[in-house]
Amino acid sequence: MHDPVSPPPHRVVLIFTSFPVLSETFLQREVQCFQSAGLTMELVSLWGGESEWNGLPVHRSGFFGALAGLLWLPYWLIKKPGTLCFFLGQLWKPRSSGCLNWVENLLGFSYAMRTAKYWTALRATHYHAVWASAPGMAAWALHKFSGIPFSVSGHAYDLYEKGGDGWLERKAGEAEWIRTSTDAGRLRWEEKGAEKDKVIVVRRGLPELPPWNQPLPVSTPYRLLSVGRMVEKMGFDRQIPLFLELKEAGIPFSVEWIGDGPERNSLEKAVQEAGLADFVTFRGRLPFSEVELAYQKNQIFIFTGRIDSRGDRAGLPNAVAEAMAWGLLVFATDVGAVREAIDDGSNGIVWANEPEASIMIQACKDPILQDLLRTRARKWTEAHYQIAHNLGPLIARFELVTFSTSVG
Repeated sequence: MHDPVSPPPHRVVLIFTSFPVLSETFLQREVQCFQSAGLTMELVSLWGGESEWNGLPVHRSGFFGALAGLLWLPYWLIKKPGTLCFFLGQLWKPRSSGCLNWVENLLGFSYAMRTAKYWTALRATHYHAVWASAPGMAAWALHKFSGIPFSVSGHAYDLYEKGGDGWLERKAGEAEWIRTSTDAGRLRWEEKGAEKDKVIVVRRGLPELPPWNQPLPVSTPYRLLSVGRMVEKMGFDRQIPLFLELKEAGIPFSVEWIGDGPERNSLEKAVQEAGLADFVTFRGRLPFSEVELAYQKNQIFIFTGRIDSRGDRAGLPNAVAEAMAWGLLVFATDVGAVREAIDDGSNGIVWANEPEASIMIQACKDPILQDLLRTRARKWTEAHYQIAHNLGPLIARFELVTFSTSVG
């Protein structure tokens, strides 16, 4: 038992949509950093995931868990009728954010009904939603049912897809604080009505930067790399005309595409039809250790994201910052928060419109420029992409709010 004079350990409940996910290694790095800081955590995966990660149990839910939540309707109708009716009024139909977002929020609410008593008995002291949609609804509803404070993270998908999560304003209004990973995200939260002093920018990061050896100048064949989910907003298809320009210019090159997603089949077909099958290799989803090997062996990193047909866009892709840390020459389109990391012509190249091979070829012929871009890119990551430093304010927030709750 705990000493009655001392508060119990900080027990933060981190709520994910799914955890762990191979394409979200950055979240696993953050949990590992919280572990190193001594934070007492409970991990929740609302949809699938694994039962254990890095020695920590994962509380998994899913379809049957969502159905089980409905069995708690009579209980909360008796215990907290006002709270239950409030949420039923909020969730009785989809909003402009669409049916998928509605279902995500229903999933989060059902989880909260089913587990609010459990987390109260376990002496949870703070809920934190890692995403603002399903996890955000779960944390908000858990707060309303249990009185335990919550915070929420919101990033590109939460903030922009079809105008953003349909309940974003209400979640922002009742959260203790809000985490986002870019200045663009902070401004978007404020547009959605979040109070300025509630929103904190906590960037992602690497636990350890890779060893730095000044890379050799780019030589032919160019070795190009792009990493990300194969979805519309990541714009892999925008690279095909770029590769055709390189091919027509007679420049030898090879391309590795790492990632998977709903657009992979159409991309494979487009590459084949463009006559680029001998140049582009589809690697699929890979563990981060293999992604690191790709950073080591390639020379140029390309990100060609866009604002998609639903309004979604990437913020600052982790792969962009990782490539900068590894010393690749980085080219990116001007979307989301790319310019928060890349200062065009100083530590990378930003295409204002469509990707242009001529700009790439010019940079690849200038070893002095390459050296400057790579060195400054590395310095940016040293200042802005180290996870232990970046997560310090977030850990302090967890400790402050959990301590206040535990002694209150």
